[in-house]
Amino acid sequence: EEMVNQGVRNAYLDKGNPLRASIVKNPISERLNTKDNSPAVVHVSLVPGGDLGISIAAKGAGSENKAVLGMLNPSDNIVDFVLGEIPKMGAGWCPPGVLGIGIGGTADKAMVMAKESLFETIDIQELKKRRPSNKIESLRVELVLFASVFFKICRYMVGTPIKMVALCFSIKLIHPSASFLPS
Repeated sequence: EEMVNQGVRNAYLDKGNPLRASIVKNPISERLNTKDNSPAVVHVSLVPGGDLGISIAAKGAGSENKAVLGMLNPSDNIVDFVLGEIPKMGAGWCPPGVLGIGIGGTADKAMVMAKESLFETIDIQELKKRRPSNKIESLRVELVLFASVFFKICRYMVGTPIKMVALCFSIKLIHPSASFLPS
């Protein structure tokens, strides 16, 4: 993890870096910017096989501060929840943007899945042309108020947590075909 943090420091301190640092030390009292965006937020997934895949999201606090976590009842409607929360998110994440949604598992699992979903390829125009072939694709088309909406659904349900996380469309354009896990 320290090697990742050093890599982040090196990248953010590089004179050619166009991104601004948004990580602060001691967020409760001092709120001093680290100026190098460390420490990094790191998620690790172990998958079968001998390959290593690394994906990076230079995600700032503007969009992260707009994240939403909810706990749905079995009778709640996903579309109604999402549409009810979007106006509360405001413009700090620079719409039009990309919306990642994680559903199921536990609250922390839904949060990670929402971020993982942001690595999907933007394909909403193709999806609309060929028409949705499953419930997730139908939800994506119904909720297309953004450049794109992505879902990641947990295979097990402890409850029905739902996490929405936004990403600036400009960040998505930098790495349009990034994938979160090795294939």
